[in-house]
Parts: sequence; C-alpha cells; structure tokens
Amino acid sequence: MQIDPVRLHRQSGHDRVAVVSLEPASTPGTVLVRVARGPSAAQLGGGTSYGPYPADQAQEPFALAVQQLKDEGFAELVPGWDLITALKGGDPAARCRAALRCAWRGKTDAADALHAAAEAAVAGKRGEACLLVESLARLGDPRALPLAIALAEKKNLSRRRSGVEALRLLHGSKALPDDARDTLRAALAAARQRGLQRLPPAVAEVLGAMDEESRKKEDVKALVKAALAGDPRRLGLVADVLYEAGTPVTVGAARRILARAQIERPHVWRYAKSVLKRAMLRRDAKTFGFLAHAVEHAALTSPGATANLKSGWDGKKKPLSVFSPKTQQYVRRACWRHLRDLARHQPAAYARTAAEVLVHYSPKDLRPPKGLVGAYGRCYLLGRVLFGGGERLVLDRKLRWRYRSPAVVGRPKQGREESFPALWDAGREAYLRVLTGAKLPDVFHFGLEGLERHPELLRHASLAQLLGLLGAPEEFTAGTPLVEKVCAELDRRFDPARPDLGLLARLLMHPQSGHPAVRAIAQRWLDQSAPTWTREERSIFQLPLAVDPVLRDHVARTLVEAFRADPALRAAHAEGFLAILKQPDEENRHGGFARVAREALVAELGARLELDAILAWLDEGSAAGRSVAGALLAAHPEGLKALGLPRLVTMAGDELAAVRAAAHALLRANVEALRADPAPLFALAESEWDDTRDVAFALLRDEVGLEHLGMDGLVGLCDSNDEEVEALGRELVVRHFDELDAEQVLYRLSEHPSRAMRAFALGLMQTHLRDGFVPLARLEGYFRAVLFDTWPSRALKWGVLELLLRRGLRDERQAQFAAGLMAELLRTHTRGDFERVAHALAVLQTKHPAIETDLRVRSDAAPPAPEAAE
Repeated sequence: MQIDPVRLHRQSGHDRVAVVSLEPASTPGTVLVRVARGPSAAQLGGGTSYGPYPADQAQEPFALAVQQLKDEGFAELVPGWDLITALKGGDPAARCRAALRCAWRGKTDAADALHAAAEAAVAGKRGEACLLVESLARLGDPRALPLAIALAEKKNLSRRRSGVEALRLLHGSKALPDDARDTLRAALAAARQRGLQRLPPAVAEVLGAMDEESRKKEDVKALVKAALAGDPRRLGLVADVLYEAGTPVTVGAARRILARAQIERPHVWRYAKSVLKRAMLRRDAKTFGFLAHAVEHAALTSPGATANLKSGWDGKKKPLSVFSPKTQQYVRRACWRHLRDLARHQPAAYARTAAEVLVHYSPKDLRPPKGLVGAYGRCYLLGRVLFGGGERLVLDRKLRWRYRSPAVVGRPKQGREESFPALWDAGREAYLRVLTGAKLPDVFHFGLEGLERHPELLRHASLAQLLGLLGAPEEFTAGTPLVEKVCAELDRRFDPARPDLGLLARLLMHPQSGHPAVRAIAQRWLDQSAPTWTREERSIFQLPLAVDPVLRDHVARTLVEAFRADPALRAAHAEGFLAILKQPDEENRHGGFARVAREALVAELGARLELDAILAWLDEGSAAGRSVAGALLAAHPEGLKALGLPRLVTMAGDELAAVRAAAHALLRANVEALRADPAPLFALAESEWDDTRDVAFALLRDEVGLEHLGMDGLVGLCDSNDEEVEALGRELVVRHFDELDAEQVLYRLSEHPSRAMRAFALGLMQTHLRDGFVPLARLEGYFRAVLFDTWPSRALKWGVLELLLRRGLRDERQAQFAAGLMAELLRTHTRGDFERVAHALAVLQTKHPAIETDLRVRSDAAPPAPEAAE
C-alpha cells in the first residue's frame, strides 16, 4: 500500500517542522515509520524510526505517529501554507518574497491569499502593489485584471509599467473567460494609445506609417533615426514606450536606441531600468542579455551622478542619485538572481538566456590583471555563468572575481566550471548561440567545448546558425576543426541533383567565403550544380557578386562557358548585364559581370550600343563598365578611328587592366596606322604598366620595321631614360646595323650621356668604325666625355684608350689625334691612369717618332708591346 509523506508545522517550540514517511526495512516486505523533525525544512534531523511493520499493515502505526505530533501542537500543512502565511502577514518584504515564489512556482493554491494582498496594496497605494499584481497575473488569475487595469492608468512609471506588463501576462492566460478577454483587449488598446501619446510626434508619425509586425531592418532603422533626431533627454522615454508596445519592430528599435544612448545618464537610466524589468517579466532573453551586460559595462567606468529629477514617489523635483555604485551592485545582483530563478523554476530557459548575456562581453570589458584579480575580475555576471560552478575563483564583497589563492593564478580549469552544467547540456542549442556571437576567446571556447560534447548539434542546427558559425573570428577558430566540421555538415545537406541555390548564394556572399575549406565546397557546389544555376535568372545575376575574388572569378568563368555554348542564353540576359554594368559600382563588385560581358557578350552588347554611347561609357562608367566599353570599342570596326591615337595612348595607360587590354587589342589590330606614325609606341614603351610596355616592345620589335622607325626612331629609343627602352633601342640598332649609316649611328650614339649607352657605342666603334682620321676625329666629343668624366668608369675609360692606341698605330694622323687626347689626360695627373696612358704614348711615339707630345722617350726605350701592335 502506498502512503505519501505527511508534513506538519507549528507556530512555536524548537522543532517547528516535522515529516512522517515510510521507508523500506532490511527485511523484505516490511517498512519503517520514520518521524523527522527540526526548526525548519532545511534543518530536519535524522528523526525516530518505528517498526518494522508488514507493508500491508503500516497504515495504523503511520496514522498513530501523525496523531502524536498533532497532540504536540503540530498541524498538517496545507499546500502553499508558508506562502499563504507570509502573504497574510504584516511584513511587506515577506509578502513580496512570497508573491515572487508563488509566481515562479506556479502556486495557484495560494492565489486567494495573493489576490487579497494585491487588492489591499492597490487600494492602499502601497509600494508592493506592483510586484503583487505582476505575480497574480503570472499565475493567470482572472482577478488580476481589474487590478492591472487600475495600475496601467497611473502616471507613475513603476505602477504603469506593472499594470501594462500584468495585462500582457494575462493575455496569455487560458483561465480568462470570454467577457474578460474583451475587457483585456480594450485595456491593452487603451494602454497602447496612452503610450503612443507620450512619443515625440516625429517618432509617432514614423511608427504610424509602418507595419509593426515587420521584421525588416529598414523599418527599425527608420524608427531609430527619428528617435535620435529628437531631444536626447527623451531617448530613454522613447525606448521604454516602444518596448512597451511589444511588436517586433518597436522592440528592435528600443534595443538600438538604448545601445546608442548612455544608459547611466540622468533621464535615461530610469527608463533603461524599466525596460530591463519588462524584459525579465516577459522572459525576453535577447533584451535581458543586452541590458544586463550594458549595466555591467557602464559600471566599469561610471561612478554615478546626482541630478534634479522628478521623484517617482511624490512627483516633486529634487536632487536624486542616478546609477550610484549601490544601485549598480543591486541591479547586477538582480540580474543573476533572475538567471538563478530561471534555472530553478524554468530550467529550459536558463541556458538560452545565459547565452544571450555571454555574447555581449567583449575585450572592452576586460581590465589588466592585478594581484589575484584577473582580466575577467570585474565581469560579475559573466563570472557567475562561466566560473560559478568551479573552485578556482571566489567572489569578494565588491563583486570582483579573485583567484582562490596564488597557486591557482593562471592555472587551466579542471573539469567544468559553469553554473548549472546539467541545464547547459539540456539546452545544448544555446552553445550555438554562444559560438555565433562570442567576442571573447574564453566565451567562444566554452561554446566549442559544448559542441565537442554534443557533436549532433550541427546536424540539428539551422542554416542560419551554420553560416553564423562560419562567421566566427579567425583568431578564435585557428587551430580548431570548427570551420571544417561546419563545411562538412553543409556539404552533407547540399544535393547537386536538387541544389539549394539560396544556400549557394548565401555561402558565396558570406564574409568568410575566402576560407580554404569554405572556398573548396563553394567551388564544388558551383561545378556540380552549374547545369541548374546557369539557367536560373536569379542566380545568374546574384552569384557573380560573390565576396571572395576567387569565387567571383569561378562564377564568371562558368557563366562564360555556358553563354558561349547557348546563343539563346546570351540573348536572354544581355540586356540585364548591360543594365547592371551601367550602374554605379563604388564597392567594385561588378567585376564578374564585366568578365562575362567581355568574354561572351561583346556581340550582343555591341549591337545594343552606338559608337558614341560606347565612347561616353568609356569616359564616365564604373570600373567594370569601362572595361566592357573598352572591349566593345576594340571589337568595333571604327573603334580606333573614333578614338584617335592620343586617346588610345591614354586608354593603354589606364589603371584598369581590362581597359588596357582593350587598348592593346586596338593597337594590334591597327599596325598600319602605327607604322605610319610610331610615336604613340614610343610613349607607351615607357608606360608604368608592364603589360602595356610588353605590347609596345613587341610591336616595335616585330611589327613596325626599320623603314618606319628610321634613324631618329632608333636613336630616340636609345636616348630614353628608361633602361628597358634603352636596351630595346640597342637591340634594334644591332639587328639593323648593316642597314644603317654606320658613322651616323655611331656619331648619334656617342652623344648619349648614359654609361650603358656609352659602353654600347664603344662596342660598336670597336667593330664598325670606318678606318681613317676623319671618322675618328668626329667622335672627339665622345672620347673626351669618357676620358674626362668626373665619375668615370675605369673599364670604359680603358676601352677608349685601347681603341685610340689601336687606331693611332695605323697611321700618323690618327696617332697625332690619339696622342693629343692622351697627353691632355696625362697632364690631369690621374694616378690610376698615369702608367697606362704613359705606356700608350710611348708606344705611339715609338711607332711614329714625328708626333709631338710632352712625353720624351729615351733611345733605349723598350719596343712596343706585342698586344698593342696592330
């Protein structure tokens, strides 16, 4: 026979609580009657055991034990007796605590006492009226309706807020009769109208023109913009009124307004606190998490302030403390109490709400470690959630987390340290929210540990959550397999036979699409589903906007292949490509469209544009548009004629490679015009762009020809200050030297100041200078420039001396010319050249005794050196 335990209580005596229960005895089929008693339910002693009794005969001794306690003054507890007693008592604080317990525990058996206390508090205008009415409404009791309506009509912020929130709580109650529901709807509508009347006209006008059930970001932004444009002292009021309205757009706007306002400032704080209380009542995890963190962040730097404000109690203006340290600590503790109560009474909501708190902490909340207080020391609520179940950290009276001892400073955690770990495992989806929103590495790795314990989470995650995981900061995911696991899950879900083109587009638009693992699956999906997406208009005009340049190029390449193979496809989409390419492109995201247009749609686009329109597009279009205009111009038979060589040169020097490529095509297609006037190629040969230089070099080297370049053209190339152009000039001179006037070439080259060109000229002189005095003397300027250079090249100078000596040994006139230069050089007393010059003069005088120099050769002078003789 099953007998439930009986709990008893008495008002006086040492033992005030007693419990009579049955428990199995050591002998099978028998039980003991145990009586436990103590000063409170938490301090019950081991008690006294009676028996054993046969299980089917235990009812009589059990009843006898209960009766003996009643004889001592104990009475059986009615369910909720402690709450009822407190609600009927005279202590306001006890009534409030009891009301909260009723609401959290759903104790409807105490509803009568709670209603009586709430009715008396509202009638007596007592402070606890707000909390009592909220608690009664939380129980869904219809008797809360008139009390809530009475409070909602008050001007006082706290009473008005409690009344409206109680009405909202009753709206979800199933216990309300139909006539009460009509009254409730009318009361909510009246409360809403009163709230809207408190809004600034500009905000009310914007709100009235939109669908409040909309979740569009544009609507939220418009509402926030209107609020921020008004009086900054009313931002808190606007946020509270909007949050009270409770629609998606108004709640989102309220959060954004408070995010822009400094919640610790006078005129803002009381309303921010009001929104926080509303969020607790509504179990709005997102708003609660945002404001709980905002309070803690403001407490890091704000000491509070004193301002002349209207009191909430008597309506008079007086100096009031705003966001004082005492208030800060109270609110921070209250936030943790809310999380703790969720864990105890609504455990399914704990992990989700705690995750919303964690994701708002960022490096701005950290402080340099000092002693036993670490970087997270002043993050009270974060520490409660992440470290409250461990033993490394303890909380001091200033709500700072300290290491328990120096021995554990910096020591890795041992096991799990979070509060209520079983609730995190039960609400494991919250780990995904932590991973997608974490801004601190410890928070992220907490979520990652949860994912490792529950790998099945990825299989049940939504696409938005999976893509959110890919957006985690790279410094957090480095060294972890998270991105690869997410990619594997996405790949598992993607069916190439029936591709989810929306998912493909979202992946290509993802900021982390350049990650190697993400890029790999994106490229594979593009290839596998190409027969589908290249025929789907939305994808054709969406996928070329991929964030990653590699993927953007992959999309363009695939589209080019598809368009080239299908004329109907080109005809169907050419107009759309033209429209996109003519749009402004400040972010330079139309490169994929431009590549497809240049490589597959030139004929179709050219047929749609006149030559004048193409030229105008080339001058005024976006970067992508100009590249296409250049390609169209290059393909047009009248392109070069309409453009003209000067503009073609400018086009070939454009910063856009595609525009330059179009100019290069025009250059190659119009060689005859360049042969008639190769001057543009000389300018392009010195371009800052390597591809343009290469084209100009190729045309000059292989297409134009000597007959069009002429002597002036060759020498002009050699005269360039650009080393590569100068080298090209030398190459062409050597190639065509036999076709040129050798003396004229050497004379012109000898005038060049470049050391490299002087060396080149010397090489030509050594092999091609015509014999005789006149050709040699004509180059006197060159010889002097080399021999008397302030910063000479020794190899070049010695090469000139060798040439002069060799030519001087041929005949006396050339010897006299060479000796004159050498003697002049000898008089400069250049120590490094003296012996070489003196030796050369001696050789010349020995060969030609009639020449006159300052050098006197003895009759026993050595014969000429064999290597100097001709």
